Amino acid sequence: MLAIVGVAVLILDLALCLALLQGKAPAAVKGAVGWTLSGLLAVGAVGLEVVGLPQLLQSAETDDTQVADSREDTTSKGVPSISTSEKKNSAGRPGGGKKAGSKRGGNRKEGSKTGRSRKGSGKKRGGKKGGKKGGWSRRKRAPVVPLTPEREKQMLALRSIGAEFQARGNQVTRLQLVDSEKRKVTDQDLQLLGGLVETRSLTLCAVEVTVQGLAPLAEMAGLTELDLAETPLTGRGLVHLGGMTRLRKLSLRRTGIGDEGMSALARLMQLAVLDLSDNSQLGDQAVAQLAKLKSLRELVLSGTGITDTGVKSLATLTGLKQLELQGTAVSDAAIEHLVMFKDADLVSLGDTKVTDQGVARLRRGLPKCIINRAPR
Repeated sequence: MLAIVGVAVLILDLALCLALLQGKAPAAVKGAVGWTLSGLLAVGAVGLEVVGLPQLLQSAETDDTQVADSREDTTSKGVPSISTSEKKNSAGRPGGGKKAGSKRGGNRKEGSKTGRSRKGSGKKRGGKKGGKKGGWSRRKRAPVVPLTPEREKQMLALRSIGAEFQARGNQVTRLQLVDSEKRKVTDQDLQLLGGLVETRSLTLCAVEVTVQGLAPLAEMAGLTELDLAETPLTGRGLVHLGGMTRLRKLSLRRTGIGDEGMSALARLMQLAVLDLSDNSQLGDQAVAQLAKLKSLRELVLSGTGITDTGVKSLATLTGLKQLELQGTAVSDAAIEHLVMFKDADLVSLGDTKVTDQGVARLRRGLPKCIINRAPR
């Protein structure tokens, strides 16, 4: 405030000086009296600025600090930020661009402590006492189970045979056990897999194990991903997989499976990705069992014994995004069935009996799909 008064006094002093120089000053302040008064005004203005300017700067800093504190206090009270996806969803709804507290919603905030819904929305939003949590809530992880002496001993044994794994407390979440140049996985090694019911992902490549040695796999019912490529599973070994109802991704490439035992795979109703490639004994009878897996999105049958008849049995899997048939006996007769996969992004037909005319028909039927004719 003093700084502002100082500026006003300085302006008055300048006006007085100008009037004295032009000879237009009032009679009371002409001559020496006027110049003396001008000097006093100048000294007073400087004094006011010296005292008032620091106060003005300090007041500005205080205001900035209060604004920052106010923002931190707002954040600490749990006011959520709107994510990019929420902004897009809001923009796509009628009136989505309006601020909360508009005429329709009043001054009531979304996600208030009482959990009351917005007017006309019909849904509760993020309240403490009611309504569902908003999209900004953080997903709670299950508590860590403390490591037991038995599980610690099992982990040490797994490391001793060359296994690699990720663990969280007492749980082995991901596990990889594969043959190396120095050591092959044995049936005895597989006994260490017993009891790992919480494991979500397993990669096992063991060319010397037997079907009987794979029995501990049946205990791993919590698996969502399983890769057994090049492990001699055969049809009789598929029974060990029948209880893995949570599986979403399965690779049985070059495992020696055939038509026998495929009914076990038909029970894996959540399976989305299935690789059965390089199993020449797997034919149309086995493929017919896969028609029950409505959740399949990617199916690899390259190098199998599938024919046009097998493709026909798959026509009910209209949700398929990717189908690989490279190196099979599929011909132009399968085109009328392949065009049923309206959602397909990729169909691989390299090294098959499908002709250029057949590929042209398929491209007309599936204009958005990539038709891959590259050899294996």
